[in-house]
Amino acid sequence: MRQKILRTAFSDFWTKSVILQNKITEQYENVKNQSEFIQSSVEQTKITNEKLEKIGEKMLKSVAELQEQTEKIDQVFNFVQAQAAASEENSAATQVVGGNVNGFIHELSALTNGIKQFGALTEEFREYISTYKNIIFVLMIENRISVYK
Repeated sequence: MRQKILRTAFSDFWTKSVILQNKITEQYENVKNQSEFIQSSVEQTKITNEKLEKIGEKMLKSVAELQEQTEKIDQVFNFVQAQAAASEENSAATQVVGGNVNGFIHELSALTNGIKQFGALTEEFREYISTYKNIIFVLMIENRISVYK
């Protein structure tokens, strides 16, 4: 009887030990999975931080370039203002420049029309060449046919 009680107690102990071991293993796997997830998150965060750092550097560079461009625009604006003041002081020169600009516009318009006419002439020439190729082709075919007759 004592032996039976001992066997039952030992069997219960063994069963509970196995259950406890399984629970410990399960908890270990959960901790391991969470640890791997955290490590992955840390790596992703590191990569993201590096990208953000590069973006920040590019933004600073862009700001510096924009500042430089702003200064250049200010210089151009000051130059334009100076030129406008000089033009106001010398209206005769302004009229001459205006006349030259109008003449230039007229010449550009004539050049544009000439280019359009040249384009039309080129198209017409292309059509003539195409017709000529077709005629030559027909003549070649006819000559081959007459040679074989």
